[in-house]
Amino acid sequence: MWRHQVLGLLEPDAVYVGAGGFRDYVAFVFPERKLAILESTKGGNATYVFGDDWQAVSRLTKGEVLTAELHRERIIHGNDWEDRIRRLIRA
Repeated sequence: MWRHQVLGLLEPDAVYVGAGGFRDYVAFVFPERKLAILESTKGGNATYVFGDDWQAVSRLTKGEVLTAELHRERIIHGNDWEDRIRRLIRA
């Protein structure tokens, strides 16, 4: 998937395959920026951005995360996806 390629080129410090509510996601972790970006292995999903607590939060269901607003950002796959991701990494 091209989104995984884009995230990999941004040089994350670690990459993990998800479990729990995010089992179909890959986590790209940028600890210096206190960010973890979770991108689905399947099309038609959103990208989720978490902080340092990403491991605990990613064990919850997406519904629980959204209801409790435990994510920093939820980026819908659209034409501006890559620009939004690059802005997050640069911030």
